[in-house]
Amino acid sequence: GFLVLFLGSYAYRPNAEAIDFLVERVFPRLLREVPDARLAVLGGEIPHSREWLLAPGEVPAADLTAWVRAADVGTAPVFSGAGTRVKILEYMAAGLPVGATSKGAEGLDVRPGEDFLLAEDEADFADALTRVARDRALAGSLGARGREAVRTHYDWAAILRVLGLRTD
Repeated sequence: GFLVLFLGSYAYRPNAEAIDFLVERVFPRLLREVPDARLAVLGGEIPHSREWLLAPGEVPAADLTAWVRAADVGTAPVFSGAGTRVKILEYMAAGLPVGATSKGAEGLDVRPGEDFLLAEDEADFADALTRVARDRALAGSLGARGREAVRTHYDWAAILRVLGLRTD
């Protein structure tokens, strides 16, 4: 199978918009191209039920790693809200290829087409996920470049350098 991951609580409006978008608009398109695709939404109860939807609710931190490792791609179709896009950094740190909107990647030092796939609407999003599902070389290079981007810009040593603090 092909496991698509979304991390975030439905109680937070931007996450609810993203989850609704994935369930109602992206997945019907994706399943036509990738019939064995599944969507895992971690972070609380959601008001959706589909045969291809895995929604275990809140997952203990210890189990989160296993879910991320099992996933083939991480998603961040964010359309509103502010703050750091921690979910993208989590996906990338784990070496997962990422599909995100420009709003989802806002403020991060990552490059569309190199560190992640940029998609702004349901057709683009389904297409990006289909590309990752079908092209393992693309998936691997996106994952490796995303992991390197996180290591370069967001690990503690990089953060300390930005703050002008010593890292020795």
